[in-house]
Amino acid sequence: MQRHSIFSRFWPYREGVGKLSRQAFFPESYPQHPKTPRLFWASPQSIDATGPWLVWSEAPSPELAASLARSGVLSPILVDASQEPVLLVDGLGRLRAGHDQVLCLDVGPLSPQGRLECHLAANFHKPRTEARLVTAARSASTLGMAWDDTLALLAVHPHSKTARLLAAWLALPASWDQWIVRGHACLTVAPILAKLPPDDLTALTPVVAAYAWSQASLAQLVSWLQETAQRTEQPLRDLVSCLGIEAAGQLSPKDAMARILEAARRLRYPELCRLEEAWHAAAKSIGLPRPWRMERTDQFETGHVELRLRVTRPEDVAAAAKALERCARHPGWAALMEIGA
Repeated sequence: MQRHSIFSRFWPYREGVGKLSRQAFFPESYPQHPKTPRLFWASPQSIDATGPWLVWSEAPSPELAASLARSGVLSPILVDASQEPVLLVDGLGRLRAGHDQVLCLDVGPLSPQGRLECHLAANFHKPRTEARLVTAARSASTLGMAWDDTLALLAVHPHSKTARLLAAWLALPASWDQWIVRGHACLTVAPILAKLPPDDLTALTPVVAAYAWSQASLAQLVSWLQETAQRTEQPLRDLVSCLGIEAAGQLSPKDAMARILEAARRLRYPELCRLEEAWHAAAKSIGLPRPWRMERTDQFETGHVELRLRVTRPEDVAAAAKALERCARHPGWAALMEIGA
Protein backbone atom coordinates (compact mmCIF):
# COMPACT_ATOMS: atom_id res chain seq x y z
CA MET A 1 0.00 0.00 0.00
CA GLN A 2 1.39 3.40 -1.04
CA ARG A 3 1.75 5.87 1.81
CA HIS A 4 1.33 9.64 1.42
CA SER A 5 3.02 12.24 3.53
CA ILE A 6 1.19 15.17 5.07
CA PHE A 7 2.96 17.45 2.57
CA SER A 8 1.71 15.49 -0.47
CA ARG A 9 -1.85 15.51 0.87
CA PHE A 10 -1.71 19.25 1.47
CA TRP A 11 -0.08 20.07 -1.86
CA PRO A 12 -3.23 20.21 -4.11
CA TYR A 13 -4.84 22.73 -1.78
CA ARG A 14 -1.63 24.75 -1.53
CA GLU A 15 -1.18 24.74 -5.28
CA GLY A 16 -4.76 25.90 -5.81
CA VAL A 17 -4.34 28.78 -3.39
CA GLY A 18 -1.07 29.72 -5.07
CA LYS A 19 -2.71 29.70 -8.49
CA LEU A 20 -5.46 32.07 -7.34
CA SER A 21 -2.88 34.32 -5.67
CA ARG A 22 -0.73 34.58 -8.80
CA GLN A 23 -3.80 35.38 -10.91
CA ALA A 24 -4.86 38.09 -8.45
CA PHE A 25 -1.47 39.80 -8.15
CA PHE A 26 -0.27 39.35 -11.79
CA PRO A 27 -3.40 39.45 -14.00
CA GLU A 28 -1.54 40.65 -17.12
CA SER A 29 0.76 37.64 -17.24
CA TYR A 30 -1.85 35.00 -16.40
CA PRO A 31 -3.93 33.51 -19.27
CA GLN A 32 -7.58 34.49 -19.30
CA HIS A 33 -10.50 32.08 -19.54
CA PRO A 34 -11.96 31.62 -23.02
CA LYS A 35 -15.02 33.69 -23.85
CA THR A 36 -18.25 32.06 -22.82
CA PRO A 37 -20.63 31.61 -25.81
CA ARG A 38 -23.40 34.20 -25.80
CA LEU A 39 -27.03 33.61 -26.72
CA PHE A 40 -29.25 36.50 -27.76
CA TRP A 41 -32.34 37.29 -29.81
CA ALA A 42 -32.18 39.40 -32.96
CA SER A 43 -34.40 40.36 -35.85
CA PRO A 44 -33.60 38.65 -39.17
CA GLN A 45 -33.31 42.06 -40.87
CA SER A 46 -30.35 42.97 -38.64
CA ILE A 47 -28.26 39.94 -39.74
CA ASP A 48 -26.09 39.95 -42.87
CA ALA A 49 -26.63 36.63 -44.70
CA THR A 50 -24.54 37.38 -47.81
CA GLY A 51 -21.17 36.04 -46.70
CA PRO A 52 -19.20 33.95 -49.24
CA TRP A 53 -18.70 31.25 -46.61
CA LEU A 54 -22.42 30.27 -46.64
CA VAL A 55 -21.81 27.72 -49.39
CA TRP A 56 -24.02 24.91 -48.07
CA SER A 57 -26.93 27.10 -47.00
CA GLU A 58 -30.40 26.21 -48.20
CA ALA A 59 -33.77 27.91 -48.27
CA PRO A 60 -36.19 26.72 -45.58
CA SER A 61 -37.89 23.49 -46.55
CA PRO A 62 -41.65 23.03 -45.99
CA GLU A 63 -40.86 20.57 -43.20
CA LEU A 64 -38.61 23.11 -41.43
CA ALA A 65 -41.17 25.88 -41.82
CA ALA A 66 -43.89 23.63 -40.34
CA SER A 67 -41.64 22.63 -37.43
CA LEU A 68 -40.76 26.25 -36.62
CA ALA A 69 -44.42 27.25 -36.79
CA ARG A 70 -45.37 24.40 -34.45
CA SER A 71 -42.49 24.41 -31.93
CA GLY A 72 -40.60 27.63 -32.52
CA VAL A 73 -36.81 27.98 -32.75
CA LEU A 74 -35.27 25.12 -30.76
CA SER A 75 -31.74 25.41 -32.14
CA PRO A 76 -29.99 28.79 -32.47
CA ILE A 77 -28.40 30.03 -35.66
CA LEU A 78 -24.64 30.69 -35.60
CA VAL A 79 -23.46 34.27 -36.00
CA ASP A 80 -20.34 36.37 -35.67
CA ALA A 81 -21.43 39.37 -33.61
CA SER A 82 -17.96 40.91 -33.35
CA GLN A 83 -18.91 43.62 -35.84
CA GLU A 84 -21.91 45.44 -37.25
CA PRO A 85 -24.01 44.19 -38.85
CA VAL A 86 -24.03 40.74 -37.28
CA LEU A 87 -22.76 38.14 -39.78
CA LEU A 88 -24.55 34.85 -40.33
CA VAL A 89 -22.30 31.78 -40.08
CA ASP A 90 -24.94 29.05 -40.34
CA GLY A 91 -28.73 28.69 -40.20
CA LEU A 92 -30.06 30.43 -43.32
CA GLY A 93 -33.22 28.29 -43.35
CA ARG A 94 -34.17 29.26 -39.81
CA LEU A 95 -33.27 32.90 -40.51
CA ARG A 96 -35.62 33.07 -43.51
CA ALA A 97 -38.47 31.17 -41.89
CA GLY A 98 -40.38 34.40 -41.38
CA HIS A 99 -40.16 34.90 -37.58
CA ASP A 100 -39.83 38.35 -35.99
CA GLN A 101 -37.02 37.21 -33.72
CA VAL A 102 -34.44 34.46 -34.12
CA LEU A 103 -32.23 32.92 -31.45
CA CYS A 104 -28.51 33.50 -32.15
CA LEU A 105 -25.35 31.91 -30.81
CA ASP A 106 -22.32 34.17 -31.12
CA VAL A 107 -19.30 32.09 -32.22
CA GLY A 108 -17.12 35.07 -33.18
CA PRO A 109 -14.86 36.79 -33.65
CA LEU A 110 -13.79 34.71 -36.63
CA SER A 111 -11.83 35.30 -39.80
CA PRO A 112 -13.58 34.61 -43.13
CA GLN A 113 -11.74 31.28 -43.28
CA GLY A 114 -12.86 30.53 -39.74
CA ARG A 115 -16.46 31.27 -40.64
CA LEU A 116 -16.24 28.85 -43.55
CA GLU A 117 -14.80 26.15 -41.27
CA CYS A 118 -17.55 26.71 -38.72
CA HIS A 119 -20.25 26.67 -41.42
CA LEU A 120 -19.03 23.38 -42.91
CA ALA A 121 -18.64 21.82 -39.46
CA ALA A 122 -22.27 22.71 -38.69
CA ASN A 123 -23.30 20.92 -41.90
CA PHE A 124 -21.16 17.80 -41.48
CA HIS A 125 -24.27 15.62 -41.76
CA LYS A 126 -24.96 16.62 -45.38
CA PRO A 127 -23.72 14.25 -48.12
CA ARG A 128 -20.51 15.33 -49.89
CA THR A 129 -22.05 15.70 -53.33
CA GLU A 130 -20.03 17.00 -56.27
CA ALA A 131 -21.95 20.27 -56.17
CA ARG A 132 -21.23 20.82 -52.47
CA LEU A 133 -17.56 19.93 -52.88
CA VAL A 134 -17.16 22.37 -55.76
CA THR A 135 -18.94 25.27 -54.07
CA ALA A 136 -16.99 24.78 -50.83
CA ALA A 137 -13.64 24.42 -52.60
CA ARG A 138 -14.32 27.50 -54.74
CA SER A 139 -15.23 29.56 -51.68
CA ALA A 140 -12.15 28.36 -49.80
CA SER A 141 -9.97 29.36 -52.76
CA THR A 142 -11.62 32.78 -52.94
CA LEU A 143 -11.04 33.31 -49.22
CA GLY A 144 -7.35 32.46 -49.60
CA MET A 145 -7.35 29.11 -47.82
CA ALA A 146 -4.45 26.76 -48.57
CA TRP A 147 -5.29 23.79 -50.81
CA ASP A 148 -4.26 21.17 -48.24
CA ASP A 149 -6.38 22.87 -45.60
CA THR A 150 -9.34 22.92 -48.00
CA LEU A 151 -9.07 19.19 -48.67
CA ALA A 152 -8.79 18.45 -44.96
CA LEU A 153 -11.87 20.60 -44.32
CA LEU A 154 -13.81 18.61 -46.92
CA ALA A 155 -12.47 15.23 -45.72
CA VAL A 156 -10.90 14.57 -49.15
CA HIS A 157 -7.57 12.72 -49.31
CA PRO A 158 -4.97 14.88 -51.10
CA HIS A 159 -3.87 11.98 -53.34
CA SER A 160 -7.36 10.77 -54.22
CA LYS A 161 -9.12 10.99 -57.58
CA THR A 162 -11.64 13.40 -56.11
CA ALA A 163 -8.85 15.80 -55.12
CA ARG A 164 -7.40 15.73 -58.65
CA LEU A 165 -10.80 16.34 -60.23
CA LEU A 166 -11.56 19.20 -57.83
CA ALA A 167 -8.23 20.86 -58.64
CA ALA A 168 -8.99 20.56 -62.36
CA TRP A 169 -12.48 21.99 -61.93
CA LEU A 170 -11.21 25.02 -59.99
CA ALA A 171 -9.07 25.86 -63.05
CA LEU A 172 -12.35 26.58 -64.90
CA PRO A 173 -14.11 29.94 -64.64
CA ALA A 174 -16.27 30.27 -61.55
CA SER A 175 -19.30 30.74 -63.80
CA TRP A 176 -19.09 27.05 -64.70
CA ASP A 177 -19.89 26.04 -61.12
CA GLN A 178 -23.58 26.62 -61.80
CA TRP A 179 -23.67 23.75 -64.30
CA ILE A 180 -22.40 21.22 -61.81
CA VAL A 181 -24.79 22.60 -59.17
CA ARG A 182 -27.72 22.26 -61.60
CA GLY A 183 -26.69 18.74 -62.62
CA HIS A 184 -25.71 19.66 -66.19
CA ALA A 185 -22.06 18.67 -65.75
CA CYS A 186 -19.91 16.43 -63.56
CA LEU A 187 -16.43 16.40 -62.09
CA THR A 188 -15.28 13.63 -64.43
CA VAL A 189 -15.09 16.01 -67.42
CA ALA A 190 -13.03 18.58 -65.50
CA PRO A 191 -9.61 17.44 -66.88
CA ILE A 192 -10.94 17.67 -70.46
CA LEU A 193 -12.59 21.06 -69.96
CA ALA A 194 -9.58 22.49 -68.12
CA LYS A 195 -7.42 22.00 -71.24
CA LEU A 196 -9.74 24.05 -73.46
CA PRO A 197 -9.03 27.74 -74.15
CA PRO A 198 -11.55 30.32 -72.92
CA ASP A 199 -13.13 30.72 -76.37
CA ASP A 200 -13.87 27.01 -76.61
CA LEU A 201 -15.42 26.98 -73.14
CA THR A 202 -17.64 29.87 -74.18
CA ALA A 203 -18.68 27.98 -77.30
CA LEU A 204 -19.60 24.90 -75.25
CA THR A 205 -21.69 26.82 -72.74
CA PRO A 206 -24.99 26.71 -74.72
CA VAL A 207 -24.68 22.93 -75.15
CA VAL A 208 -24.05 22.32 -71.45
CA ALA A 209 -26.72 24.81 -70.39
CA ALA A 210 -29.43 23.18 -72.50
CA TYR A 211 -29.49 19.68 -70.99
CA ALA A 212 -28.57 17.66 -67.90
CA TRP A 213 -25.82 15.56 -69.44
CA SER A 214 -24.72 12.28 -67.95
CA GLN A 215 -21.09 11.70 -67.08
CA ALA A 216 -20.36 9.47 -70.08
CA SER A 217 -22.37 11.52 -72.59
CA LEU A 218 -20.79 14.87 -71.80
CA ALA A 219 -17.26 13.41 -71.75
CA GLN A 220 -17.89 11.76 -75.13
CA LEU A 221 -19.36 14.92 -76.63
CA VAL A 222 -16.49 17.15 -75.53
CA SER A 223 -13.87 14.60 -76.64
CA TRP A 224 -15.40 14.22 -80.12
CA LEU A 225 -15.62 17.97 -80.61
CA GLN A 226 -12.08 18.54 -79.38
CA GLU A 227 -10.64 15.78 -81.58
CA THR A 228 -12.56 17.07 -84.62
CA ALA A 229 -11.26 20.59 -84.04
CA GLN A 230 -7.70 19.28 -83.91
CA ARG A 231 -8.15 17.16 -87.05
CA THR A 232 -9.89 19.77 -89.19
CA GLU A 233 -8.25 22.85 -87.66
CA GLN A 234 -11.69 24.41 -87.27
CA PRO A 235 -12.71 26.58 -84.32
CA LEU A 236 -14.83 24.67 -81.85
CA ARG A 237 -17.44 27.41 -82.15
CA ASP A 238 -18.05 26.43 -85.79
CA LEU A 239 -18.37 22.77 -84.86
CA VAL A 240 -20.93 23.52 -82.15
CA SER A 241 -23.03 25.39 -84.71
CA CYS A 242 -23.18 22.16 -86.78
CA LEU A 243 -24.77 20.16 -83.96
CA GLY A 244 -28.29 21.42 -84.64
CA ILE A 245 -29.04 22.46 -81.07
CA GLU A 246 -31.99 24.62 -82.10
CA ALA A 247 -33.66 21.82 -84.07
CA ALA A 248 -33.02 19.32 -81.26
CA GLY A 249 -34.85 21.64 -78.89
CA GLN A 250 -38.14 20.47 -80.39
CA LEU A 251 -37.53 16.94 -79.10
CA SER A 252 -37.62 15.45 -75.63
CA PRO A 253 -34.40 16.01 -73.64
CA LYS A 254 -33.36 12.37 -74.03
CA ASP A 255 -33.91 12.36 -77.80
CA ALA A 256 -32.33 15.79 -78.17
CA MET A 257 -29.13 14.72 -76.42
CA ALA A 258 -29.01 11.54 -78.53
CA ARG A 259 -29.33 13.61 -81.73
CA ILE A 260 -26.62 16.06 -80.64
CA LEU A 261 -24.30 13.18 -79.76
CA GLU A 262 -24.92 11.56 -83.13
CA ALA A 263 -24.16 14.85 -84.89
CA ALA A 264 -20.89 15.13 -82.96
CA ARG A 265 -20.01 11.55 -83.87
CA ARG A 266 -20.59 12.30 -87.56
CA LEU A 267 -18.22 15.22 -87.32
CA ARG A 268 -15.59 13.06 -85.65
CA TYR A 269 -15.99 9.94 -87.86
CA PRO A 270 -17.45 11.08 -91.20
CA GLU A 271 -16.20 8.13 -93.28
CA LEU A 272 -17.26 5.53 -90.73
CA CYS A 273 -20.75 7.02 -90.54
CA ARG A 274 -20.99 7.03 -94.36
CA LEU A 275 -20.09 3.34 -94.50
CA GLU A 276 -22.62 2.53 -91.78
CA GLU A 277 -25.40 4.26 -93.69
CA ALA A 278 -24.50 2.41 -96.89
CA TRP A 279 -24.35 -0.91 -95.04
CA HIS A 280 -27.75 -0.44 -93.40
CA ALA A 281 -29.30 0.57 -96.72
CA ALA A 282 -27.90 -2.55 -98.46
CA ALA A 283 -29.00 -4.82 -95.58
CA LYS A 284 -32.50 -3.37 -95.70
CA SER A 285 -32.75 -4.02 -99.45
CA ILE A 286 -32.07 -7.74 -98.92
CA GLY A 287 -35.02 -8.06 -96.56
CA LEU A 288 -33.57 -10.79 -94.34
CA PRO A 289 -36.55 -12.72 -92.89
CA ARG A 290 -37.11 -13.31 -89.24
CA PRO A 291 -35.86 -14.81 -86.98
CA TRP A 292 -32.53 -14.14 -88.71
CA ARG A 293 -30.40 -11.18 -87.65
CA MET A 294 -27.53 -9.61 -89.58
CA GLU A 295 -24.56 -7.85 -87.97
CA ARG A 296 -21.13 -6.57 -88.91
CA THR A 297 -18.13 -8.36 -87.46
CA ASP A 298 -15.68 -5.43 -87.57
CA GLN A 299 -15.29 -1.77 -88.49
CA PHE A 300 -15.44 -2.48 -92.25
CA GLU A 301 -11.89 -3.81 -92.40
CA THR A 302 -13.31 -6.88 -94.18
CA GLY A 303 -16.52 -7.70 -96.01
CA HIS A 304 -17.59 -10.29 -93.48
CA VAL A 305 -21.25 -10.45 -92.49
CA GLU A 306 -22.53 -12.39 -89.49
CA LEU A 307 -25.97 -14.04 -89.50
CA ARG A 308 -27.53 -14.99 -86.18
CA LEU A 309 -30.43 -17.29 -85.44
CA ARG A 310 -32.26 -17.95 -82.20
CA VAL A 311 -34.76 -20.82 -82.03
CA THR A 312 -36.82 -22.37 -79.25
CA ARG A 313 -38.12 -25.51 -81.04
CA PRO A 314 -36.45 -28.04 -83.38
CA GLU A 315 -38.93 -27.34 -86.17
CA ASP A 316 -37.91 -23.67 -86.12
CA VAL A 317 -34.54 -24.61 -87.64
CA ALA A 318 -36.09 -26.03 -90.83
CA ALA A 319 -38.46 -23.06 -91.15
CA ALA A 320 -35.57 -20.59 -90.77
CA ALA A 321 -33.49 -22.46 -93.37
CA LYS A 322 -36.32 -22.26 -95.93
CA ALA A 323 -36.78 -18.54 -95.22
CA LEU A 324 -33.06 -17.88 -95.70
CA GLU A 325 -33.01 -19.88 -98.94
CA ARG A 326 -35.64 -17.59 -100.49
CA CYS A 327 -33.36 -14.55 -100.20
CA ALA A 328 -30.02 -16.32 -100.69
CA ARG A 329 -29.74 -15.25 -104.37
CA HIS A 330 -30.57 -11.59 -103.75
CA PRO A 331 -28.06 -9.31 -105.59
CA GLY A 332 -27.75 -7.12 -102.50
CA TRP A 333 -25.44 -9.66 -100.81
CA ALA A 334 -22.56 -8.81 -103.14
CA ALA A 335 -22.98 -5.06 -102.61
CA LEU A 336 -23.22 -5.58 -98.85
CA MET A 337 -19.94 -7.47 -98.62
CA GLU A 338 -18.08 -5.00 -100.80
CA ILE A 339 -18.75 -2.04 -98.49
CA GLY A 340 -15.49 -1.07 -96.88
CA ALA A 341 -13.69 -4.22 -98.00
